[in-house]
Amino acid sequence: MRPQRKRRLAARLFLAYVFLEIVSYLRYRRRLARLRQPRLAYRRGSLDDLRLVLRQVKQASCPLTVSAASMQVYLDERERESGSGQPAPKVSWRHYYASMQHAFCIEGPSPEEHSLLLQIAKASALRQGLPPPPAGAAPPSAPPPVAFGSAPVSVFHKPLPVEVALSAVRGAAEAVFRLLGFSGRWVETPEGWMRYWVSEPREGEAEPGLLPAVFLHGEPCPTRAP
Repeated sequence: MRPQRKRRLAARLFLAYVFLEIVSYLRYRRRLARLRQPRLAYRRGSLDDLRLVLRQVKQASCPLTVSAASMQVYLDERERESGSGQPAPKVSWRHYYASMQHAFCIEGPSPEEHSLLLQIAKASALRQGLPPPPAGAAPPSAPPPVAFGSAPVSVFHKPLPVEVALSAVRGAAEAVFRLLGFSGRWVETPEGWMRYWVSEPREGEAEPGLLPAVFLHGEPCPTRAP
């Protein structure tokens, strides 16, 4: 190939790359504008959510639990930072109740919700060696030592070579997950659609009582639906 043709080819490839970079940046700006739009959602947990958590805290092999000792350390540190000079309250079933109530945004629990929350608090307290709630206990007023929150999404524009490399890594990871028996699904989040992978326990390979394992990965995709 002549040197002049090589220069022309290089110039065309460069112009094509610049064009694709501009398109990619404009697409990034559109996605960023979508993320800035407020999204309202009804976040109060359902009875099915509480029943699922109750099954999880009662699991014999891999229960959902929070260490009472760790919560006590946090309460002690928070009391010291406040400068009140008062001793921190001792961790009890009330803190497990309040944490779960706050996590599912249940203000003023119904009788059914209160019963499930009490059962969750009782199972968690007994597993940590704490006294269970008394019969007929009312919803506690203790603040939750463990809670879930949200933070602003940080989005950055990445050059095309980085995007291609990340896409290749994601594609390879998805292939590995499929080979391992995971099935990919989508869930809607405030930032867009998030991909997650589920592995159902197979007959003879796991205890029948074990719940499916869920592995989250990837980045939000506001324009893609399941």
